[in-house]
This record gives sequence, structure tokens and C-alpha cells, in this order.
Amino acid sequence: PVLLRHPAVVVDVAVVAPEAVPLAEVEAAVRRGAGELLDGLRWFDEFRGAQLPEGHRSLGFRLRLQDPERQLTDADAEAVLAGVGAAVAAVGAALRG
Repeated sequence: PVLLRHPAVVVDVAVVAPEAVPLAEVEAAVRRGAGELLDGLRWFDEFRGAQLPEGHRSLGFRLRLQDPERQLTDADAEAVLAGVGAAVAAVGAALRG
């Protein structure tokens, strides 16, 4: 194992996706969008309710971001979120804000 000097950054995101889009497809989009800083991804929640559009559910993911060479910044996390937003949009989903 490699000892990393820089701590990971953990970011939770909620993705609103149509029921017809499988969880695995949304998760793959999140992975693609997060890019090379993604060190771990875990799906932890699925929510349906009146706050969401008909035929949609909210999926919660925890992203663990890390770079072995440097400490990540808020700007790095924001860039990852922008990438995730674009990637999930390609499968008909959106970040829940």
C-alpha cells in the first residue's frame, strides 16, 4: 500500500434521474464525470417523493476524491461536480440542487 500524505475530500451528491434509467447507468455516468480524482464511489440513498417530478427518483452518491501529489481545493471539488453534472445530463438526469 502507498501512504498518501494528502487527505481525501468526501462529497455527497444527489442525482435526480428518470425511473427508466437504471442505477448502474447513473452510477457509471457519475464515475465518468468525476474523472481521475475519484478514489471511491458509493451509492447510499434512493428517494421518491412529491418534491420530485413524476416518474423520477433521487439517487445519493458519496464521492471520495484524492490526488496523491497535492491537497485538493474547493475549486477541484467544484470542477468534479461540474463534470458529474454534465455526465449525468447525458443520460437524462440532473444534479439535485
